[in-house]
Amino acid sequence: MYFIGVGKMNKMFSNESEYTLDILKEYLNFVGSIIVVLDSVGNVIFVNNRACEVLEGQKDEIIGKNWIENFIPPNLHESIEDITAVKIYEAELIKKNRTLEDAEAIAHVGHFVSDVITGARYWSDELFRLFGYEPESNIDKSEILKAGMTIDDYRVFYDGFMVVSKSKDKLYEANIKIKDLQNNTKFLKIIYNFIYKNDTYVESFGIIQDMTAVKKTL
Repeated sequence: MYFIGVGKMNKMFSNESEYTLDILKEYLNFVGSIIVVLDSVGNVIFVNNRACEVLEGQKDEIIGKNWIENFIPPNLHESIEDITAVKIYEAELIKKNRTLEDAEAIAHVGHFVSDVITGARYWSDELFRLFGYEPESNIDKSEILKAGMTIDDYRVFYDGFMVVSKSKDKLYEANIKIKDLQNNTKFLKIIYNFIYKNDTYVESFGIIQDMTAVKKTL
């Protein structure tokens, strides 16, 4: 049995003529599997012949009805609705994440999270790009920044970082110059936020922004 969401159906059919759609629908009618197409609120907008046989109804009796309310046993409604709610939530998270990725790419800003206890480091896709790497590149993130700076510049940056983290200040800002993987010179602004538990530095998060274009206009 196959369910097709209306969004996917629209994408499949968006470039098709009415004649082609009619042929496709006829093809689906000969498929031995049950095929049901639902709209965004769960109403049936297409069923093939096999579905009509199993549901013991005519197409005009099935199309337009809500699938859960009319064709799912009442004792399963709650679990189906819970699953639907989870899928909607997952879709919203994906949408928001894509929006954030797009915004970061436009502003040339990447964000990061570093866990001192576990050593885990998360970088957004744009942060990799700022240093000239493909997103999720298999490379030690702690070495990327160091590799792009001169020894003296990195020492100044690192010493400042350590002073702030040990002083229990919540914020550290720095402006640095690097060479990315393609040997392009870039000017970056870094903002670290520190998180402490029981007076111990356990995590940092923040952003890195490419200020090269701004620097060139000054």
